[in-house]
Amino acid sequence: MPWNVNNVQGWGDKPPPCVNTYKGRLVIMGGARCVWNDLAALEKILPKEKAHHMAVNDIGQYWHHELTHWATLHPGYMRGWRAFRYGHG
Repeated sequence: MPWNVNNVQGWGDKPPPCVNTYKGRLVIMGGARCVWNDLAALEKILPKEKAHHMAVNDIGQYWHHELTHWATLHPGYMRGWRAFRYGHG
């Protein structure tokens, strides 16, 4: 059964609890080689404290600041990524 909350669409009995709970800017970080340069450039105009941060895939294990969200289509790797992040954080 599809659902729609403020133009966020999904499928299931009801939307997950996080839908429509965050406001403000979201920085989405992927695994491109230029990610660190991009984040450094972004920090000059938007300090880390002024945005939520979302990691996609393994970049989350290398980000040494707060993550608001972490997403992957490869759940089998998440346990290792999380262990690396928390073991080196």
